[in-house]
Amino acid sequence: MAKKKTSLARRINILRASVMGANDGIISVAGIVIGVAAATSNSYAILIAGLSGALAGTISMAMGEYVSVSTQK
Repeated sequence: MAKKKTSLARRINILRASVMGANDGIISVAGIVIGVAAATSNSYAILIAGLSGALAGTISMAMGEYVSVSTQK
């Protein structure tokens, strides 16, 4: 089976989207963790807030990408 070649522009767009998505996720989770850390010193609560923020961000990005790809079809 022949492998499809991905154009340079497409690869650059994928890389750009990945970097921007990672930066957005890091900033969002850091903001949540800092906010919770300012409210409490309970390490468990801070950890749970960070994990919950990461999970919510992951689901949000996945659903947004799904809707975007579905709309393009």
